[in-house]
Amino acid sequence: MQGFEAQIRKNPMVRTIVLSTMIAIGMAGFLTGRWFFSHHATAGAGGGGSDSVSGPLAVVAAMSVLTAALLLFRGCEISAASAARDRVSGLYTRGHADEVIPALIARDDRAGRNQLALVLMSVDYLESIRRRYGESAVDHAMRLIGGQILGQTRGGDIAARYDDHLVAVFLQCDELDQAVSFGRRVAMLLSGQQLDWGGDVIKISASMGVVLRQPGESLAELLARAVDRLAQANQSGVSRIAA
Repeated sequence: MQGFEAQIRKNPMVRTIVLSTMIAIGMAGFLTGRWFFSHHATAGAGGGGSDSVSGPLAVVAAMSVLTAALLLFRGCEISAASAARDRVSGLYTRGHADEVIPALIARDDRAGRNQLALVLMSVDYLESIRRRYGESAVDHAMRLIGGQILGQTRGGDIAARYDDHLVAVFLQCDELDQAVSFGRRVAMLLSGQQLDWGGDVIKISASMGVVLRQPGESLAELLARAVDRLAQANQSGVSRIAA
């Protein structure tokens, strides 16, 4: 079942087929029920054996409609989850992060605390990879990076692909050193990864800007500081971390 749901999330065509099937099942159940009750009313008391099949037919019609409703509900859940995830990296989309993070910020402000850090990552040489090897190589690189990041995040963390080459990881922590340590772990893991592409070896790395949210700071202000730190990291070279 999990494998089937994964296919639905990744493939819009499969999702369309599944939803169409759900609608068809529902229509079949509705028409079956309508036919049965119409036929039963016409037959009346002289219908003889109609009563013997009325129960099973009613059950079939009801089960068809119920199954369609359950499948449609499940399909909507899967579609919603799919919309929140970047199809390539497996990370959350920026739209999802922009909805969730302000709520976390508001929660911290109400509690008078600051337990949110941001690690903003820029994939090194991504444009060079695209020009030389094409978009498919970029997708493979982002999939690899996304997997490494998700392997290091915890339940309350939000890792999102912010644009083509930027990844924003919002960590639930109250110390800058914790966020820097997270960035170093990811950088170390990426240093051991590579793509074998068309006979060439593509090294994967990322530079990072790390900031801890300040009291009263908005998401836009937090991002602006992270962008500044990331610019400092990029100026220092590749696979660098600035905090």
